[in-house]
Amino acid sequence: MATESNTEWKGYTLDEIRLQRAKALIRRENERQRMLAYRDNVASTFSSPGAAVKGIASFMGIGAKKNDGNDKRSLPVRIAGSIIPAVVSNYSKLELAYLGVRLASMTFKMFKKLRRK
Repeated sequence: MATESNTEWKGYTLDEIRLQRAKALIRRENERQRMLAYRDNVASTFSSPGAAVKGIASFMGIGAKKNDGNDKRSLPVRIAGSIIPAVVSNYSKLELAYLGVRLASMTFKMFKKLRRK
């Protein structure tokens, strides 16, 4: 049951294939540059032990000059309020959705195995 539109299509031309390939290479190179910049940023933040301590302290909100009331909150609350948003802000919405689906499926599989035992 071939329709008329299916019989007319003969495939992509070489120029269309080249264009799609060029677009894919450009997207790959852009993503590579973004990852290298992120790596360099992390490497410069944690380049020395002193810088590593300062970087971790800034994520945790420790050592701030003004008293913003964080000293009364527990460590898990400080982590949820500062570290998680800092990490999440580096991902796009699509990447976060993918990670959420992966985490949900892994959690579901884990509970499924635990229920069997």
